[in-house]
Amino acid sequence: MNDTLKELELLIRSRYNLIFLETDEEERAETLLRLLASRLGIPYFFWTRTKGLIRGDVESKGAVYRSADPLKALVHVEASGFPALYHFVGLDGLGEDKSERILRLREWARDRTVSAH
Repeated sequence: MNDTLKELELLIRSRYNLIFLETDEEERAETLLRLLASRLGIPYFFWTRTKGLIRGDVESKGAVYRSADPLKALVHVEASGFPALYHFVGLDGLGEDKSERILRLREWARDRTVSAH
């Protein structure tokens, strides 16, 4: 766990704006990402198909309005400009508009990389 945490921290500190983490151990991944956000001093948000986008490092009053739709959650993240660690659980397995989500994620990451330099 320690090596994985160090590798993820290095990627984030190196300004990688988008990291695809493929795992069968969702609980372990969430624990790592929460710990990492805490170490970096940034908020932690998570998204699931059933709950939407929720702040996960403090007591939350619920999900961001209408954020169960993955595209709306991504639009919210993009529009908010709020620096945080966003964990989208199961985003890869969602139906037919997958290509649009992937495009939006790539554009978002590219835009952040350009603005970071």
